[in-house]
Amino acid sequence: MRKLLLSSSLFLLPVLALAAADAQEAAPAEVPDQRLVEVIYANDDRPQTEDFHTVYTFWLSKQGTGNEREIYNWAHQGGGGTQPGGQENGDKCLAIFKTLTEPEKLPENSNLVVTVRCFEDGRWLEKRFDVDALPPDVFKITDIAAYPGMKFPTIRESREREAKRRLCELYLDLSDQTKSATLDYDYRQHLEIRCPELGKKLRISYSAGYEFRGVHQDSFRFTTHAHSGEVSEDVVAAFLEQLRKLPVEGLESVGAEPRRCYGLIILDDQRRDVRASADQASRKAWQACVEEFLRQHVPQEQMKTATREMEGETVKAQAIDFPTLLANPARYDGKRVRLSGYAESFVWTEFAPAKEDIGKDNSKRSIWVLESSPFADPARISKAENGVMTVEGSFLWFNDERQGLGSIVAITERRPVVVAAEEKKAE
Repeated sequence: MRKLLLSSSLFLLPVLALAAADAQEAAPAEVPDQRLVEVIYANDDRPQTEDFHTVYTFWLSKQGTGNEREIYNWAHQGGGGTQPGGQENGDKCLAIFKTLTEPEKLPENSNLVVTVRCFEDGRWLEKRFDVDALPPDVFKITDIAAYPGMKFPTIRESREREAKRRLCELYLDLSDQTKSATLDYDYRQHLEIRCPELGKKLRISYSAGYEFRGVHQDSFRFTTHAHSGEVSEDVVAAFLEQLRKLPVEGLESVGAEPRRCYGLIILDDQRRDVRASADQASRKAWQACVEEFLRQHVPQEQMKTATREMEGETVKAQAIDFPTLLANPARYDGKRVRLSGYAESFVWTEFAPAKEDIGKDNSKRSIWVLESSPFADPARISKAENGVMTVEGSFLWFNDERQGLGSIVAITERRPVVVAAEEKKAE
């Protein structure tokens, strides 16, 4: 199955191809990529304007493939990667599409309709089908434009899964900020319980770690925790019943003045923005309940705990290149580094050796660039977010392909390579 990338998947330019003479020439205008095929379907049986109703779109373009999901009143996520033979595959899909006949009658419920679209001669052609009676040739199109063996949710499965999900699922994300003369970071805890498929056990995932903005000192030592596994429905039911009894007064607002958001809780399809800090009674009650649940049902030997040390902004950065970092990321874990590459920003900023490396495999070919340090010299932080950049910060290796290769935090330099090189020459 082709890898489908997150919304942060973007496209990049080679660093080494930039010469002083080239920098003065105008870059040729890029030709927009044209989508050729789209397959659109709902992933649940909620009303279209109900929170978290989710619609997926899988697409094939001239240059690649990808997907999107629109989660109503929550998020628009998606991305893709380059894939050769886009036009040829698009033509194959179009030929199959033209043989398809729409049913005379479609379900009144739009969640039961799968839409297939193909682009021809400057316009979109569209046909719709009942999700429970899809012609076999629709799957020939999804084998080409999405991935082999693609399945669509049926109304029965959607309703059963939705009923179970409403009873059993939890999303909890809590954070607290530390700000001092030398530190600026959030400590963040994330707990999620979800129902992946009918007939399978519920899954729990938990993580506790740090989001660094500034570390204006020589080093910082920190500990992270992570767990992922199965959990019984009885255990989850008892835990969620405890949460439902907890006080919510003061959790979403404290006093008359609006306050920063410390996280989010979604339980029984109700979303609560947490604005109570860790020292507030309502927040303490939720925190204690979560910690007791973890203590009882996540054995210590199953909790992955790691203590690490990171060099801070007062340590001189090592100048390295991307091939060196990619070849041995563990060697530079926690080190201050300075390197150049192509950066492009969407939700997060992806940073890679060259433009063509973006979106291909962010577990091996690129890293994330996070927030600039509040202790950085503003002159060394460019407002430009995209292009060939020099970045200096602390590198943290994820050692987990699901998250990517790593990230650079506590950033004290982020600006175009040409500007950085000119200043270096002047020195």
